[in-house]
Amino acid sequence: MKPKDFIITLQRKIAFAAIGPSTLRGQGKGVLGESREFLAEMPLARIPKSSAKRYQRWLDRQTKLLLDDLPIRNRPWGAARKAINLYLRDALYNKYLSNSN
Repeated sequence: MKPKDFIITLQRKIAFAAIGPSTLRGQGKGVLGESREFLAEMPLARIPKSSAKRYQRWLDRQTKLLLDDLPIRNRPWGAARKAINLYLRDALYNKYLSNSN
C-alpha cells in the first residue's frame, strides 16, 4: 500500500471510530453518516499552524461546510463542532495522521 493510500484509509477509520452513534444521537436521519464521510475527507494538511486566529477561522469554516453537507433542515452547530473536535482529537492522538502534513 502506498503511503498516501494508507493515510486516506487511516483517516477514514478514525473518522468512523471517533464519531459513534451516541455522539450525534437525536440530530436527525443521516447526520451520523454524512458527518463521518465529511470528516473522512477533511484536509488535515491544511490546518493552519501559524496562529490561533487562523486556526479558529479554519475551524469555523469546516463547521459551516459540515453543516452545509447535512441532510436536515435545522443546523445543529454545536453537534457539528462536537463531531469535528472529537475527530481532530483522535487524529492528533494518531502518530501517522498528525505527521501527514
